Amino acid sequence: MHPRKRDFFDKQVRRVLSRMPEKVRRMLDEVPLHVEDAPPSWLRHELGIGHPLGLLGCFSGVPLDGILRRSGNGLPTMITLYRGGLIAASRDREGRLDKEILLEQIRTTILHELGHYHGMTESDLETLGY
Repeated sequence: MHPRKRDFFDKQVRRVLSRMPEKVRRMLDEVPLHVEDAPPSWLRHELGIGHPLGLLGCFSGVPLDGILRRSGNGLPTMITLYRGGLIAASRDREGRLDKEILLEQIRTTILHELGHYHGMTESDLETLGY
């Protein structure tokens, strides 16, 4: 990914985080947030995701309830956002990046992955709209 695009994306993450409620920001003190361009191929394979842009984020490690449900359980507890997937999911009908959609995608992905940290399943999160 081009460094300018990477810098733009990272600024949007900081913008989203600055708008999050204080409680959410405190949760992120407990579980680190990392940003990568794309998920590694082993993770895509493990999750059954073929395309590198098909994953927006991932929680790895042990959730607060201690029940191992997700991939990457040998990894440290953390949330990873994937720039490529989030940017791809934030394009308008003409294929242009929509900054407002990107901000919402980042926010939703962070909250989704924090839900996993708190022991929620994909089904639980889907019910909540995440």
